[in-house]
Amino acid sequence: MKKTLLKSLIACVTVCSLLCSLISCALGAETTAEQSAKHEHSYAQTVTDPTCTTGGYTTYKCSCGEEYRTDETAPLTHEYVDGICIRCGEKDPNYTSPVGEHTHNFEKTVKQPTCTEKGY
Repeated sequence: MKKTLLKSLIACVTVCSLLCSLISCALGAETTAEQSAKHEHSYAQTVTDPTCTTGGYTTYKCSCGEEYRTDETAPLTHEYVDGICIRCGEKDPNYTSPVGEHTHNFEKTVKQPTCTEKGY
């Protein structure tokens, strides 16, 4: 998987480089080779952690605007405990409460105290 991703990345960079060269020549600008000789890439790394629904990845970005992604990972998926995902708080659509959907309807009853009995 990493080799395929690396090959794809190299192919994309090559195509982009060729396109930039053609555009630069058409506009009378410096060639990509001349620009590369003057600019040395310095990439800043940003890690995006995976979530329950989206995968993670590492982005490398140069001040010149060039960037690429590596280390892509799959989403974590939800981890439900008692019907709630412990990572993101989403409710489990398939969760059934152990007591079902029963609700209690308590009625307030007051028993007045007497000389011999306590009230409640």
